[in-house]
Formats: sequence, structure tokens, C-alpha cells
Amino acid sequence: MPKIVDHAARRSEIAHALWRVIARDGLEGASVRVVAAEAGWSLGAVRHYFATQDELVAFATDLMIDGVRERLLAHFDMEPGMPRAQALLEELLPLDERRVGEVNVWLALLGRARREPRLAQLRLDAWEAERYLCRIAVSDVLGRPTPGPNALLEEDLESVAAQLHTVIDGLTIHGVTVPEKTGAADLRDQLRQALLAIADRPAPAPEPVIEAGCFACGNTAQGDALPIRERILVTDHWRVAHAVDSSLPGWLIVQPRTHVQALDELPTEAADELGAILHDLSAALREVVGCVKTYVMLFAEAESFGHLHIHLVPRMPDQPADATGPRVVRYLGAAQGDRVPTATMDQIAEAVAASVAARAVV
Repeated sequence: MPKIVDHAARRSEIAHALWRVIARDGLEGASVRVVAAEAGWSLGAVRHYFATQDELVAFATDLMIDGVRERLLAHFDMEPGMPRAQALLEELLPLDERRVGEVNVWLALLGRARREPRLAQLRLDAWEAERYLCRIAVSDVLGRPTPGPNALLEEDLESVAAQLHTVIDGLTIHGVTVPEKTGAADLRDQLRQALLAIADRPAPAPEPVIEAGCFACGNTAQGDALPIRERILVTDHWRVAHAVDSSLPGWLIVQPRTHVQALDELPTEAADELGAILHDLSAALREVVGCVKTYVMLFAEAESFGHLHIHLVPRMPDQPADATGPRVVRYLGAAQGDRVPTATMDQIAEAVAASVAARAVV
């Protein structure tokens, strides 16, 4: 009776030998001869299934894709949440011999993708698949519905998914290039810390309330289309502009992005942020225009200017006595020819913005 050969089992044996070789020597070291020796088979027996290294590479690629897909699908039986997010993304990390081999195959394929069109498309497809897993993970840890395969998250969360994607790629590279420094336990812990940071991120600020007919709101609604003098500093809650009708260079207007008319109407987060903004802007004005200190005033009484706005005014060293203290308002409401030129406003705005930004990183 002829011997029945289980070809699927033999290919599986070769596959396991292939992964061991790849994990140890990389894809380029996985010749048919080396894999045959690892499997304990003759060269001729292995060549019955894979005549060349290219055939082995193609097999390794299909094996990698099928294996990752199968493991990922198994995790979708879990309830959405932090454990599922961790489990899904761990499948992309080199945590064991099999996954180290998969990563080595993938890195080798990326090198070949420049000259092989089929691999170039595979590279893009894999990137999209990994980004989708990151979107799922972000949604899981934030308790949001699982997004569809072609659905983007809201703009701020899409950015979080992109950052997580970068973290995964970085951990993957570290895991295969310096495993003695970043072992499996380290990779798992760093992934968990990244997911916890997403879970703990503050909620995004609500969209500002824009009041029709309000001068400040109308400018805020223009966003990045505003000239730099109208957006010297923009945070979630505040926008800072140079006063348009002042004859004193550096007279700034600090206004909430949402429409309020009194301090006690400010959102708590906006009120908490105000002190630091006034502090940093005052320091910047001292540096840029050479003032000795700043005045802070709040009125919001003029018609069409009921939107709360705070005047932050530089007190210059040579300022006339009749223009100090409350009398500094003489510089406001200046005639057209006496106002600070727009070019000068823009120069001051750029310098103040740069000074504030520099303070933020010190």
C-alpha cells in the first residue's frame, strides 16, 4: 500500500523551521539549504516544495499575513475595552519567536518593496490595516463605538491614532534591534502606558460659541485665516490680538474664544488658564517692546464690544505722566493716522508669539 504523504503537515514543518531561521538569522539568511538543515530534512525534500528562496519568501509572506489575521480575528470575540486594545496591538509586536520572525520578514519585505510592485501595494495595505487597529484601540480605551474599516475618527482622535501608530512602529523596531534592552515585558508595559495615557487624556474643549454681530466672535470664526496680529496666541479658550485702534505699540487684547460678557461666565478651564497667559504675555512684552511692567484692564462696555476682552497694556519707561495709570486709555481710539501701522503690529505679534513659545519649552 503506498505511503500517504501529508503535504500540509510537511509544509507546516517547513514553516516552523523557517520562522526559527528568520528569528535567528533574518530573512536573507533563510536560504533553502539553511531551512532544510533546521527542519532536519534533505535539501531535495525541501526543494520539492520550495525550489528557490523567492518561493520561500512568498510562502513566508502569506504565512505571516494569514497568521496575524487569524490571531487578530480571535481577539474580536473580546468585549471592547483596554484588554482588547492591548491584545490587538500586542499581535504587532515581536513578543515571541513567531512574532520576531514576522517582524523580520516584514522589514525585509519593505526593503524589497521598492523594486517589486506587488510588495509596494502590500506595504500600503499593511499600513492602512495597522492604522485601523490603532483607531480601534483608541476607541476601545475611550469607550467609544468600534469604527468601521473605512471610517476616520474625529480630527483630534485621528491624531491620537496616528501617534499610537508611531509608538507601535517604534516599539517594533526596538524589539528586534535591541531585544536585550526591550524585552517582551518591556514592550508590553510601554504599550500599556501609551494606552493609559490615551485613556487619561483631557476631553477636548467644546467648540466656541459664536455670537452673530459680535466683532470678536467674527474674528475668532476666521481661525487661521486671520493675520498674525489677530492671533498672536490661540489656545483652546483664548485668542490674543494687537489692538487695532491704539497708538501704543504692544497694546494687546486678550479675549475668550467663546462668547461671554463677564468674568464669572467664563468656563472654569478658561479662568484657570488666564493667569498663566497674562503672565507669559507680560514677560514677552517686557522682552519685545521694553516695557517696565504691564497694566491689565477690563471694561467691555462699548457698543458691539460687549464680548469680554482684557486689555494688556505695556507701561513704557519714558511714558508721560499724563499717560500712566488709568490715563493710559489716551492711546486707545487713536485717529487713523496715529495708529500703530499694521506692519509694525505684525512684527510685534510675531516676536511676542515666539517669546511665549520659547518660554513654554524652557
